[in-house]
Amino acid sequence: MKKEYEQLQKKHDLPTLNNMDKDFQISTIEAKKFLLKEIAKKMNEKIESYANLLEQILNPESDTNKELNLYRKLKENLNR
Repeated sequence: MKKEYEQLQKKHDLPTLNNMDKDFQISTIEAKKFLLKEIAKKMNEKIESYANLLEQILNPESDTNKELNLYRKLKENLNR
């Protein structure tokens, strides 16, 4: 895969293989025929997982809100 990536790196001005592997774990890719497509999939998976995490933080589910309110009330009672 290293040789194929180096060719793509030159053609598309990509970061080094080590940097891409560190950030997106592209060394686990087995299909070499469509390497660039597989790299894009890995990048998309990583970005999507962070987007989902951020969405949960910014828009928590209503059950979580109930838990947070209960925690706040308990904390207020302990501080009295």
